[in-house]
Amino acid sequence: MDKHGLKGLVFPRWAIGKFLETLPQLIEVAGGLRKADLVVRNVNLVDVAGGRVVGNVSIVAYSGFITALVSASDDKVYIGPSTMVINGGGSYAAPGFIDAHVHVETSFLRPSEFSKLALMHGTTMIVTDPHDIANAGGLKHLLAFTEEAIRQPLKVLVQVPSCVPPTRSEVDNPGYTLSVKDVEELLDSGLFHSLGEFMDYASVVNRDPEALGKIKAALLRGMLIYGHLPSPDDRVLNAYSSLGASSCHESTSLDEALGKLTHGMWVMLRFGSAWRDGEVILPGLIKGGYDLDRVILVTDDVSVMDLVEHGYMDRVVKDAVELGLDPVDAVKLVTINPATYLRLDNLVGVLAPGRLADIVLLRDLRGLEVDTVVVNGNVAYHNGQLMLRDFQETGTLTSLGLTFNIPVIRGLDDLAVRVGEDYSEALVLAIGVEYGVTVTRKVKVKVPVVNGIAAPNPDSDVAYVAVIDKYRAGGVGKGFVTGLGLRRGALAQSMGRDTHNILVIGADLGDMYTALRELERIRGGVVAVSNGEVKCRLRLSIGGLMSNEPFTKVYHEAKCLEDFLRYCGAPNPRMAPFHISILTLTVIPEVRVTPKGLVDVKSLTIINPILEVR
Repeated sequence: MDKHGLKGLVFPRWAIGKFLETLPQLIEVAGGLRKADLVVRNVNLVDVAGGRVVGNVSIVAYSGFITALVSASDDKVYIGPSTMVINGGGSYAAPGFIDAHVHVETSFLRPSEFSKLALMHGTTMIVTDPHDIANAGGLKHLLAFTEEAIRQPLKVLVQVPSCVPPTRSEVDNPGYTLSVKDVEELLDSGLFHSLGEFMDYASVVNRDPEALGKIKAALLRGMLIYGHLPSPDDRVLNAYSSLGASSCHESTSLDEALGKLTHGMWVMLRFGSAWRDGEVILPGLIKGGYDLDRVILVTDDVSVMDLVEHGYMDRVVKDAVELGLDPVDAVKLVTINPATYLRLDNLVGVLAPGRLADIVLLRDLRGLEVDTVVVNGNVAYHNGQLMLRDFQETGTLTSLGLTFNIPVIRGLDDLAVRVGEDYSEALVLAIGVEYGVTVTRKVKVKVPVVNGIAAPNPDSDVAYVAVIDKYRAGGVGKGFVTGLGLRRGALAQSMGRDTHNILVIGADLGDMYTALRELERIRGGVVAVSNGEVKCRLRLSIGGLMSNEPFTKVYHEAKCLEDFLRYCGAPNPRMAPFHISILTLTVIPEVRVTPKGLVDVKSLTIINPILEVR
């Protein structure tokens, strides 16, 4: 599978090789017998191993590795004519930040562009589960994504997606499948770090042979298995944790998080662009004085708008501090804790000899303003400027298209739920959305019947949603959604997690049809329409999920969508796209919609959205 010799680019393989190759020289520099490549002088060292700040320190590095920590008054012996000296000026030096769970595709950015923004905000390593691009394009798309990801100066640990498709039930129309054999070959390729979040927890608990086969493949190879368990049921938790899932990011309450800690799992608290359960759970952990050694802060999903406007893991640390967490402890939760969980604390996560020189200089520990970022001993960002230039775009990823084989949609009727001409009102079962929460609810609402069609009811916050099979010109699933606040307009998009069929949502069937036609024309992305006029286009030519454009252009196109959703009435227009994209995700309760129709997630059955007509 590694036809292009990519193994040598994979972290930590290259780092271990480099360390062993330069070990004699590293020892010489440590002993003052050889001059350093880099000295970061006079900093307040954030000692995440000791839980303190140590003042007046200089960090000495050679060939990308830290070789010594010394008093700033004693660092001159390490400095020669070719040594780069950075005067910290009393700033705080923290280890490079780590996001241990993020789906890069949700930012709309390809890995090379994502890497730029990550490094600008002090993040030097991420773990990404590319199950979105794998569901959208199979092995070809997954490998193309991986090839570009591992070529970046940002350390990107790519996981093997465990659930392609997300569930093995018959309630969805997926385009691609990764079999047990596929997973085994990917794990053996040397390109991947671990097995991605096992979302189909029902199959695990029910002892499905395919699910257990993937878990066994990871366990036999000594690889981590990420968990995904949105269930507080102790019986489910016992079964799930006993099978090797070592972490979970789906806790939504303090009790749920504590239960997973008790069951031996690492708990990842989300501080992303949509899912921010950490804001609920972390204050309880602080107030209760609970041990945080197995707690990690992550984003899961992050928007390009938040990355540009508010930052990345620097913003996450700041949010944790504002919730009352000690700044040093907050830094630990994005450095040494994830590094320890990932079994990489011998290389990253702490500023100490023998570790890579991934250093973030912060002007203070509460505002978390990033001044300088060093990655692998190279200055990546300084004083507002990105210094590195080796962000590689690969042609294989650029050239990926989008399967767009949708059935013939002749007009509004093909998107509508028809109930008959003799009725004026219908009681329907809608998907109930609560902002910031992944779980949906079954909500009974009344909608008018117009010309035989159960119509949206914008005044009561009831919009229409349709999901169209894009892989084989299959069916069209239809339903209603409430809670998003969409009172006008429509969106059509090629992101419907995780199978990524075509999703159309809106308060007006005519606008929905216009948006769908325009999305078909641009071959993937997001289209916004109001009063029959296209207001915004976000072109996502890479698998219908990521853009080929620079992050600056993607930001402006995404910003247009945010403004449009605000105009439509969405109370949180930045979160809304994430909620819309998971209306189709059948591994999170309680009700979803797919090309097969409305889905009861607990029973994994198709249900009728029309309860009663009058």
